[in-house]
Amino acid sequence: MSDQSRRRDRTASCQLAVVGALLTAILACWCARADAAILSSKRGFADTGAGYSNLQATGAGWYYTWGLGAANPGNFDASFAPMFWGGWAVNQNNINAVKNNANVEWVLGFNEPERTDQANMSVGAAISSWTTLSNGLAGSGKKLVSPAVSDTGEGQAWISSFMNQANSAGLQVDAVAFHWYGVSNPNNPAGAASSFLSRVDWYHNLANKPVFITEFAIHDWGGSYSDEEISEANRQFLDIVIPALESRSYVAGYSWYHWFSDAHLYEGSPPAPTPMGYEYIGVLQSGDYEDAGGRDYGEHVAYLAGGELAMNGRNAGALRYVNALEGTSVVSGATDWSISRGGWIRIQPDATLRKTGSNQLGVLAGSLTNNGVLEVAQGTLQVGVTVAGGGDVVVRGGTLALVGRGELAAPLINVRSGGTIDASTVASPLGITGGHTLQLATGGAILGNVTGASGSLIAGGGAITGNVNLLTGATLRVGNGGTAVATRYLIDDFQSYATGNVRDVASPPWTAHQDTGFADIESDGGSQVLSYGWSSDFRGVSRTLADDAVLEDDGVGTYFFRINSKTDAPNHNVGVGDQATTSGVDFGDFEAQVRLKQGATAGTFALDARNGGSFTATLANGLATNTWYNIWLVVDQAADTYDVYLGSGTGDATAGNKLNASPLSFRNGTAADLNTILGLAGASPDDNGVRVDDLYFFTGVDLTNPLGGFDPGAIWNAETMTIDGDYVQAAGAMLQLNLFDPNRHDTLVVTGNAAIAGDLEVTLADDAPTPQAGDVFDILNLGSVSGAFDGLMLPALATGLAWDVSDLLASGTLAVIEMRPGDFNLDGEVDGADLLAWQRGASPNAGSSSDLADWQQNYGTQPSPPRTATVPEPTTLALGLGLVTVLGAAARFGRRDR
Repeated sequence: MSDQSRRRDRTASCQLAVVGALLTAILACWCARADAAILSSKRGFADTGAGYSNLQATGAGWYYTWGLGAANPGNFDASFAPMFWGGWAVNQNNINAVKNNANVEWVLGFNEPERTDQANMSVGAAISSWTTLSNGLAGSGKKLVSPAVSDTGEGQAWISSFMNQANSAGLQVDAVAFHWYGVSNPNNPAGAASSFLSRVDWYHNLANKPVFITEFAIHDWGGSYSDEEISEANRQFLDIVIPALESRSYVAGYSWYHWFSDAHLYEGSPPAPTPMGYEYIGVLQSGDYEDAGGRDYGEHVAYLAGGELAMNGRNAGALRYVNALEGTSVVSGATDWSISRGGWIRIQPDATLRKTGSNQLGVLAGSLTNNGVLEVAQGTLQVGVTVAGGGDVVVRGGTLALVGRGELAAPLINVRSGGTIDASTVASPLGITGGHTLQLATGGAILGNVTGASGSLIAGGGAITGNVNLLTGATLRVGNGGTAVATRYLIDDFQSYATGNVRDVASPPWTAHQDTGFADIESDGGSQVLSYGWSSDFRGVSRTLADDAVLEDDGVGTYFFRINSKTDAPNHNVGVGDQATTSGVDFGDFEAQVRLKQGATAGTFALDARNGGSFTATLANGLATNTWYNIWLVVDQAADTYDVYLGSGTGDATAGNKLNASPLSFRNGTAADLNTILGLAGASPDDNGVRVDDLYFFTGVDLTNPLGGFDPGAIWNAETMTIDGDYVQAAGAMLQLNLFDPNRHDTLVVTGNAAIAGDLEVTLADDAPTPQAGDVFDILNLGSVSGAFDGLMLPALATGLAWDVSDLLASGTLAVIEMRPGDFNLDGEVDGADLLAWQRGASPNAGSSSDLADWQQNYGTQPSPPRTATVPEPTTLALGLGLVTVLGAAARFGRRDR
């Protein structure tokens, strides 16, 4: 599959509750934004005790301490800007210390000198001290930043007077600084952003110099709002102003005031960014992309929350730290690289970190802590350390290679079709610890030895090239436990919700993007449906799919839904993707999508669809408003293509309903699962202008119409697990398989020696027919055998039938035979051994004449040959188990001395 870099068009993500000139101004700054940057020389942090961990948590490019001391930054690579806080600090010793510090570029001036509770300096006193400072630093190459005033009328008057006098005196002032706390409520973050940016521009225009904003935040000075309300307002505010500050060439630096409880950029131990601080810190969020090729990130962390970090180019970058915070984030690229020695990767509990791209990523030293999901989809992830944490591991493609001292422990290790775990070069086997599961899908592979500890489960199909050692208390289960899986799945028909805003009545599972009120559950003809869209701006809604409706990256599936437009000029899209940017409307989240648009004639609308980088020509026209239409999206994940079918009513679709002549390409191309339903819209005449209903997922190409009668189509799939090596099953361990019929059953293949002990449990799969006399199930294919099963648990049979297990270890077969009267030892023959059993009281009616008569009448008879299969000759004499037959209900037998 392709794995294109997903540089998203964020234009459609604007979320501004303003109109007119304000909307235009905010759109201009917002839409001009660049992708989030991990490194920024403008990004600052203010802390009297600035230390390594909090500087790293903020991604600071520079910092200050409200003083001349650098605090305790350790080896964190942020530049320090000393501050002469007040006039009292201006003396020759301090000036010399700053002057002789080769690492200092910017020097900050007095702190809020207009305020009596801060530096408390008149303009005249400040000019006097500034003269000493300016002269003292002359010729040093240090740059002087003006005193930082509060952005009040008093502060503005003070700095205006100061700059006029400094210019008249020829004093050095290389930049202008100010503090902003201009809004104290959460009511209009976009308006606050516009006001703030206008102040940034004002200070620049004051002297036509660069600007530093050394403190700023929205803060509730009166205690009227909760911290959560103000923090969310700050998040929206920062989402707008940080791209604008980065894009303004005259902004030299900015430093958020982190120390209010409603303005925290980071939290926790070790500290990590809060969602409020994501934009400020440069966290790569959904739609963000950064190529680290050729760059040295020093001690900075690549924080990920749904974004993509790539490594391309001739030279790999030096990146030491990666922290996946939430959502599904991607590391990709074509250039091989490794986490630098002493570095780390951390995956937080709500995060998935997915390796894509053709390159090799190595974690050969340092640490890898997985408390979420570590996923490999393409290329190779080399692990040479012990993976810590309690998160799952998924290998859906590519290779996870354990090298050196690499060890992998996870509650679930899931190797899907096309994925490989390579443990062939490490000294220790791949160990599955108690309570943990190794799930191996057909088409998945493990290279190297595997050991299952007590309480562990190794399950599925696929191939293990190496030895498997099943310890006491462990289970090897071929297949899925006999559970039939639905091939058709209802995603949502909206009948379980009350009418109202999605955010109030249907969240979760649905999410109204930007917490919009323009996504509703409404009634249409007595049936609940979803509607969405706003007449003034972009709006959207999405839902993360349940596992049964997720289309894996190598699968083919069909998404069915119904659409109904209230307007003849809709601007609405419906489709599927691998993520949702819920903080905005990001059409780049789509992979397969249909668009409802204005029709050719009044009272009608039209359909087109996305085909790679653009939309198709109109696919359907003249569609009536307020009328329901059926859509089938037939999606081929392996090829990154899809087809669109259109119909109405309750009839199935046919080839004639297909709208596109050739397959349509995904919008981006993805190596991820399609796991999200998206409804995204631009402005159109009517609020909530499009309705959607009856969302289904079908496995494969399926053009049936669920409205004509829904059949989940449950099926059970037999699986084969191949162990290309030896298999050791200890006493107290368990082997499990399932049967459907003689042609459909699970199978274990061992190419080497199978050393057997413990138990065998065979059960019938869901909806399996009752086995009949003559049925043969070839469930084991063993190269050679030693030992025997301690116990057998087999399905119940009809009266008069028995399981013949005499060839189980020789040829791997279970056979159903008719039970012979007088066969008291259950070996399939009536002979002298049965007379001995009668004499010892081992017949059904111990010592009875009727049992003796049964033996006499049937002496010398043998079971009939199987009716459906021929049992091959044994390939080994190491049977151990001998000949045993199981009657009626499932029974358990221990090994018997002969």
